[in-house]
Amino acid sequence: MEIYHYSDVFLTIEAPFYFLLGLLAVYRTSIQSMQNGRAPFAACMIELVMRLAATVWLSHFLDYTAVCIASPLAWFGACALLIPVYYRMMKKPGMTAASK
Repeated sequence: MEIYHYSDVFLTIEAPFYFLLGLLAVYRTSIQSMQNGRAPFAACMIELVMRLAATVWLSHFLDYTAVCIASPLAWFGACALLIPVYYRMMKKPGMTAASK
């Protein structure tokens, strides 16, 4: 019963944020396809640091909830980097839908 409780809490907290994971996948692969590997790598590092920080630091205050929100926080942090990078790259001269 305890496992069911924890899995229910995990899915209840994390599931509403799956749209962020979808955005992350779209923007990361789009940027990679435009021959930019640095931004996706930096986003990966942001995800790693945010997951670690959420589980280590926030767990002192939120217990198991910190583990549940670690991934959505990481996804948000990565998207906060990748989305502006994508639109900056799209504004570059010569970067059109046909040239991608």
